[in-house]
Amino acid sequence: MGGANQGPATGAQARLYVGSKKPAIPSGPSYNYRHIEAYIDFIFGNALAFFDRSHFHIIEWSGVFITAHSRTVDRETTAYGFDHCRMPTAGKGRYYFGRA
Repeated sequence: MGGANQGPATGAQARLYVGSKKPAIPSGPSYNYRHIEAYIDFIFGNALAFFDRSHFHIIEWSGVFITAHSRTVDRETTAYGFDHCRMPTAGKGRYYFGRA
């Protein structure tokens, strides 16, 4: 896995695409100490991605989905992994870790 230690990604929706440009070949990025701020689908795409000590700040919204993984076939071994990450919420609302 390659490293990606860029600065903060802020905005409203679909902030970090971790998928591959080639649907048959999923990507495998690793993110360390990343700060992401959004209200829906923070992380999306088809990948085997790992987040270490990242901070996901949830902007207030009525319904929040943090991840939106998009496998293209059932046999893929892709997923998102999280270790020592923080996900504070802002305000009231419903918060979901993943979207089907």
